[in-house]
Amino acid sequence: MLETALVAGEWDDASNALRDARRTTHAFRNAMEAAEASRDTAFDQAIYSRVKRVYDARQDQIERLSAFRDQIGQKLQTLSTWKIFARSIGAKNAPARTLGFDSRR
Repeated sequence: MLETALVAGEWDDASNALRDARRTTHAFRNAMEAAEASRDTAFDQAIYSRVKRVYDARQDQIERLSAFRDQIGQKLQTLSTWKIFARSIGAKNAPARTLGFDSRR
């Protein structure tokens, strides 16, 4: 959900996904603290295994989002270079937007 919202530029959906993730994490911590007296080693190991899978999936997501951010940065740098070049050859009245660079697709 978060990754889809970020790629699509749906900032409200991304914000809601982050908010829900924080709430879930907080609720999980509270539940683990409340159950501390009745937890045994097997339970803790099972929880650790499940949390590790979620953590690994999130790390993969963070790596993909970082790569996406780097790609966007590279595209913006290319656009900036072309705009500087256009100005240097006298295109001071060139349109503010360059065809193809501003497209999301």
